[in-house]
Amino acid sequence: MSYSTSFIQKLFKQENNLWSQPLPLRPGQIMYGKIMKLFPNQIAEVQVGQQKLYAHLSIPLSVEANYWFQVQQGQEKLELKVLSPLNETVQMDKNNITTLLRQQSLPDTKENRALVASFLTDQLPLTKEILQKASNWLTKSNDTSSEIAVIKQMVQQELPLTNTVFSSLLQVQSGQSFSDLINALNSELNIHSIKNKPLEQVVANIMTGVFTSEDDSKQIKQQIMKMLHSIGFSYESEQFFRLNETNNTEVETKKLKPLLLELLKTDIPVSTNEIANQLVDKITGLQLLSREVGPIIQAVMQLPISFANHTMDVTVQYNGKKTKDGKIDSDYCRIMFYLDLEHLKETAIDMQIQNRVMNITIWNNHPIIQSLAAAYTNTLKEKMKQADYILLNVNSKPFSKKETNIKNGLSFLDIENSYKNFYQGVDVKI
Repeated sequence: MSYSTSFIQKLFKQENNLWSQPLPLRPGQIMYGKIMKLFPNQIAEVQVGQQKLYAHLSIPLSVEANYWFQVQQGQEKLELKVLSPLNETVQMDKNNITTLLRQQSLPDTKENRALVASFLTDQLPLTKEILQKASNWLTKSNDTSSEIAVIKQMVQQELPLTNTVFSSLLQVQSGQSFSDLINALNSELNIHSIKNKPLEQVVANIMTGVFTSEDDSKQIKQQIMKMLHSIGFSYESEQFFRLNETNNTEVETKKLKPLLLELLKTDIPVSTNEIANQLVDKITGLQLLSREVGPIIQAVMQLPISFANHTMDVTVQYNGKKTKDGKIDSDYCRIMFYLDLEHLKETAIDMQIQNRVMNITIWNNHPIIQSLAAAYTNTLKEKMKQADYILLNVNSKPFSKKETNIKNGLSFLDIENSYKNFYQGVDVKI
């Protein structure tokens, strides 16, 4: 598995993630909670995942005992119903998971048990809808662990529980090369003599996007922006702002995603249909991973780029925030790059900027990387100074088992999480 693939898969893990925040309580959610403390007037502190709820007890429960609860809509407020027998500690074992599945009228399969156990381990709420949808998805593939990671990501981000969202995120999770998919599509168009000049042109533009050592930063930026436009990462948002325009055909015929969507409406061979669907899912999945929560921004992109005769996927993640006037704050951000270079092979670059002071770490296993980085550091410092940035350090490290955050993906920005929910007073009745 490449490090760029591992990086994408890291986005589906929830631990130590700045996006992780207590999910709002909603009727139907099933949660695993513990009674932490009892107070006078039948008030108890209940630990549900990362949340501490102060609840009114209408029935006796034991301190330090674990229970399965289901959120229900009461007359005045949300209530928690105990699903397990009273005063019985519910351990997260096979028998109790089986009982929960039986209560929800779902089959007791190893896939469903793995899903419930994973949700409880990560302290995520379940619902009957999640269990039913997931039960159907998990029976269609042998890659259960990846599917469960995708389902958890959908719940954590509160994405629609649809087949489209699931298949799109699963395609990104698979780590299938963008370059390979584009080449496969081009082959399909040629083999089956599919005549679609706009699509052929866009595919050709993407496949021939070549950088040279003579390109300056302005040329590289223009080429990358052209590539992003050709793929159609911003297609939906652009369409939204063009609702009042009468002719969008010219714009749509220059983007891969809308052209593929049109192709899928036609009578094409099964193999072509499969490749086109995989590409659409790939683009959509990356779009879903790019998001905003309040002022915090995350953008994830993967581009097929060629240097001379070497073609590779460049995976980029940008994490930052907006200023008060809604613009991207270029003084504070973190950008991760994952590349598979022709000679240096697997490479990860972590660029962190705090108050326009930059630190760069390069991960690569090639023995020459340290001396190579040192040789260009002074030149890079001068270039950054011209751009009004201070380059403080350029560190180089080999990939190793100890560098799990990098090898497995991005270690997210340490920005203060302002989205925690604080519960005060009596807000849940049990």
